[in-house]
Amino acid sequence: MQILRLLGRHLCNITLKCLKRQITTLSVPDRSVSDITSSIFEVTKDINHGPRSSTKVMKYVSSFYQNVKIMNLEQISRILTDIANDMLKRDDNVINNCEFYFNCLKIGLNCFSESTSTEALYLLRNNIEDYRKVIVKFRGLGTVPETVPYSEMKNIQNLFLKTILHLYSVSKQSGKSRIITNPIMEYFLHSLKSFDTDIQEFANELTQEESLQKALTEICFEKQISLPVTKTSIEREPYHLVSIDQYLDEYGGIDYENICKYISDYKFTWRGQYINDKLFNYYDTLSTEEKSQFMEAYLDFNKSKELIIEKYTNRIVHVSLEASKQFEKSFKFGMSEKNLIHKWITDTTEQIEKILASETSLSNEEIIIHQFKPFLETVTIQSIINYIIFSILGSPDGKLTTVIEKMKYSFPSVLSQHASPNLKGEVFQYINDDAYIKLTHQLVKLIIENCKVPITSKQMEQLQNSLKLENKEIADQFLISSGGNDDEYPAFCKETKRITNTKNKTYIIVKMHPYIELKLQSLKLGTHLHYLPMLHPPKPWVNPQSGGYLTIKTSFVSTNDSIQVELLNRAGVRGQLDNAYSCLDQMGSTAWAINPLMLDVFNKLMGNPDGFLSIPPLVPDETLPQKTKTELKSLRITFEIMNKLANAFGENGDLLYHCYSLDFRGRIYPFSPLTHYGGDLARSLFMFWYSEPLGPNGFYWIKYQLASLFGQKNCLEFYEENYDNIIDSARNPMTGKKWWMKADKPFSALAVCFEIKKILDYRMSGGKIEDYKCRLPIHQDGSCNGLQHYAGLAADETGGAAVNLIRLETKQDVYTKVLEIVKKKIEQDILEQNLGTVNLETAKFFLPILNRKLVKRPVMTTVYGVTLAGASSQIMQTIKEIVEDHRTNPSKTTFSNETLHKLKSVQLTQTSYLAKKILDSIDELFVHAKQIEKWLLQNTKRILTSYNIKTIDHLLNNNPSSFETIFTTPVSFFPISWISPCGFPVIQSYRKIPTSRFNGAIGKTTWNNSNKLSPMDRRKHELGIAPNFIHSLDAAHLFMTCDSANKAGLTFSAIHDSYWTHPNNVEKLSKILREQFVELYSMDYLKYVRQDFINQVKNSYQLVYFKKKDYPGLANKIAEIRKHYPERKKPHKLAFELREMTEQGEEHIMRKLYQRYKPRVFHIVSDKCYEYRNDTVVQPEPKCKGMMEIFVPVLIINVPPKGNLDISKVLDSPYFFS
Repeated sequence: MQILRLLGRHLCNITLKCLKRQITTLSVPDRSVSDITSSIFEVTKDINHGPRSSTKVMKYVSSFYQNVKIMNLEQISRILTDIANDMLKRDDNVINNCEFYFNCLKIGLNCFSESTSTEALYLLRNNIEDYRKVIVKFRGLGTVPETVPYSEMKNIQNLFLKTILHLYSVSKQSGKSRIITNPIMEYFLHSLKSFDTDIQEFANELTQEESLQKALTEICFEKQISLPVTKTSIEREPYHLVSIDQYLDEYGGIDYENICKYISDYKFTWRGQYINDKLFNYYDTLSTEEKSQFMEAYLDFNKSKELIIEKYTNRIVHVSLEASKQFEKSFKFGMSEKNLIHKWITDTTEQIEKILASETSLSNEEIIIHQFKPFLETVTIQSIINYIIFSILGSPDGKLTTVIEKMKYSFPSVLSQHASPNLKGEVFQYINDDAYIKLTHQLVKLIIENCKVPITSKQMEQLQNSLKLENKEIADQFLISSGGNDDEYPAFCKETKRITNTKNKTYIIVKMHPYIELKLQSLKLGTHLHYLPMLHPPKPWVNPQSGGYLTIKTSFVSTNDSIQVELLNRAGVRGQLDNAYSCLDQMGSTAWAINPLMLDVFNKLMGNPDGFLSIPPLVPDETLPQKTKTELKSLRITFEIMNKLANAFGENGDLLYHCYSLDFRGRIYPFSPLTHYGGDLARSLFMFWYSEPLGPNGFYWIKYQLASLFGQKNCLEFYEENYDNIIDSARNPMTGKKWWMKADKPFSALAVCFEIKKILDYRMSGGKIEDYKCRLPIHQDGSCNGLQHYAGLAADETGGAAVNLIRLETKQDVYTKVLEIVKKKIEQDILEQNLGTVNLETAKFFLPILNRKLVKRPVMTTVYGVTLAGASSQIMQTIKEIVEDHRTNPSKTTFSNETLHKLKSVQLTQTSYLAKKILDSIDELFVHAKQIEKWLLQNTKRILTSYNIKTIDHLLNNNPSSFETIFTTPVSFFPISWISPCGFPVIQSYRKIPTSRFNGAIGKTTWNNSNKLSPMDRRKHELGIAPNFIHSLDAAHLFMTCDSANKAGLTFSAIHDSYWTHPNNVEKLSKILREQFVELYSMDYLKYVRQDFINQVKNSYQLVYFKKKDYPGLANKIAEIRKHYPERKKPHKLAFELREMTEQGEEHIMRKLYQRYKPRVFHIVSDKCYEYRNDTVVQPEPKCKGMMEIFVPVLIINVPPKGNLDISKVLDSPYFFS
């Protein structure tokens, strides 16, 4: 297992680097992806028999927790022995069992290390022997070195040794005789030897523990062992830790307002002084030596701050009163309702405490709460009830499953926050989801029973009259007063609803009383809002469970599919994720800052009640549809959150880092709601924290970026012509000519204007432009990058020229090229008058207004498999944006009012005409790309309709009804997979995930259970294969470019195919990304993909058909052979034949008959019939009658022929990325 470390705190830049990792592209991956996916049945078994699936683990955790709280060492030791014995009885799911056991060991040893009992050694000895047995057993199975990192085992062993030293020290201090201390001394030395631990290395672990250092010295002196040299800890400047308590509500919750205040209020001090300037500016004034010292201290400070922030981000219960105030006209859940919410929490908590106090006559539902009794102290109950209530109030749909998902995510955090200091939060991950679901059901039931809302008879009458105007009524449950109090009504009730287009499927919603709804603005809180930018570099990735945020569990791959996660875990054990770990670490090491000038603009715009450009107004127009108003309110809240976070990190000039994860294709995404991955405004807020001198060409690239934002090619000419506009924009962005608003990305353009003004001011003050220290990122974007990858794959010279893979006199614009072809096609239609009246009018309307923007989206997404319907919708969306741009930013409009009026009434039937012309034009221009797309699609059909005996056996044992139809309706449990050029295993697992039902305290809940094995969704696979394949290639290019840029010492970031660096390093990055693209396509990568596909269908067969009239002899022989099968039903006969063919291979009679007759066979998929051959992709033929089936080994189609493009020409293409 690779070990990552923080290396070389560079004087001007601190980066996370990894040891011994190399991005590999040209070599064939060591292992096939089939090694991962072929074990799909075993993987599912492991998931469903792991620790979290066991009710026994819940008992372990509950009992263990209780005894840790009261420091009962005897019981702690016994439970550890029980867990070890349970492990020794089982061989399955070693990884998860070891993790659970090791976590409990660490917690137990911490308790031993705090004990003052001198009688604890005999208990500890038992646990050490248990540990040895576990390790010996799993070493014998050949699992420990791979599944459990060596460093983790060493950590456990060192904890054992430290605990023995502690017990020795306690015995000495309590005056015990040598009869007691000598055996402890001997046992320590025995354990040191048995663990094969070097005494010097162990001594280095004791730098912060003086009592243990002293004990070790005494033992060494007594036994005449050379005294180890202990490292002295480095003196740090003490920091005053600002408590976060003052920012919390009374139940331990926190909102965005206060967590952002904490970030900005808790300031870094340097040499005992607060820094008045922005930290990044102050840093630039320091000497080289001071920079190193400053950064070491600053990052240490930020780490402590980050740890506190992470502890509370899962506790964010609502956005803030300020954010919600903006939208309300009537009553609010403001300060006046605080007492009501407090009463809800108090009453519900008291009810739960009564249940916990009762030991007899418990209902099944109350037993569930008792299972959590060790964890549910009063403060914990209040925190949980507070969070659930706000989750219900903030839920956009009221679905119980929405609340359950939030609580599954938040329970471990809330419980561990109030845990005993000895009990680390990791143990809570082993409580399975079912337990949390049951607990949530019971708590929601108690909330419904105990939460009441006071409403006077007059208020109720007014409410009913108000609802009548909207043709609504108050549900009967909300009209029943409670407890004999006429003025109190249920605040919440449950309602069961039927899922549309289903017969029996239902779901539960928790409804709010309409009186509350009138007072409350629903806030849509997704879990992503709990992730903030980081103040410290993310934790290096060492496996899919360890990396990213310092303490928050971070998803390595963003998927909810448990089987897909487990497949990737196994790939990680084999080292197939090492390059991905490196890339996430390198991307996460880039330090960012908030641009103060753009933040100032952002703050002013948020004060504008009417909204501005992409920022919605405070109160949406009442004439808009309700759905649109809700969307605008939600978007406004998103901007509120962005603004608060930007001010929190921007006020002091703090550095911030992004934590990233991957999708299953290897594409990289950040977690936080405030990142450069956001829209134009969000991107404009970001600059690099570390500055770099502009150098000789840096100013040119800044001008180039500005020109490109306006769609202009000659940047120097554009700069000279618009010099006054640039300066006016920088001086008076909101009161001047607002020229910057004409840019395609206006906020990004304004950020560049600000930077140019600063550069010119620096020159006016006597500085040289090349010495100006710049933080503005310069972007290099691919020219329709998906088509570039297709052209590289196919060595397509014509397509490559259209997307700037080769040098031409001018920059090629593929959108303009397609536009020209589309115009000719429409002109031809009008000229020939061969359209119906409606389409002819549509053609005449579109021809004069056709522009690059209308064709851009369908061209961009054609490589991602866009359909005619999809392209039609894209054009419709572009038209809506053109109309909206005219409303919000008239300066950008190029159409007349008459044309705009017509555009408002355009229908999908009209855009469909234009979409077809665009797609046809793309097919003409990129023939090779279409061939590869079809090749991927046809092979996907073959793989997912193939048959193997594992699938047959699984269906026979688990789903006999599906088996009866399998040979007419094929079923596959195996995902489509391939290894990307950088070694990342792409596992495309579109499954028909089954649902599970739970009958809880307030009814039945249905949720997707991804732990269960389920068949692939062939339609989704077919739609997704082309886009996902291309995305995996642009991800590989990013991996390779990121690694090379890091090695070259460049500051680097990216958004998929948009690569960012300082202006002075644009040429270097430009060279690197071209070199990596050439390396990527210097091999015939599709041949490796074909081999991956072949490996996936090893021992699989295709059921193909031949015409009996063409091969009567073969048909008769097959019929005669099948007569003698012991099975009678056709599915069973075919399964019998498949089993025999799998066992006998080429010696089977059917294989020999197929070789002798060599019939022309067809592969039937749905209602389409394809000739079955492997030399080329074929078009479907009409389905024929009189066919007979026969099994043949699956054939993967040969790779389409390549063109004549010399890929090395990319190195000389100036416009490849620009």
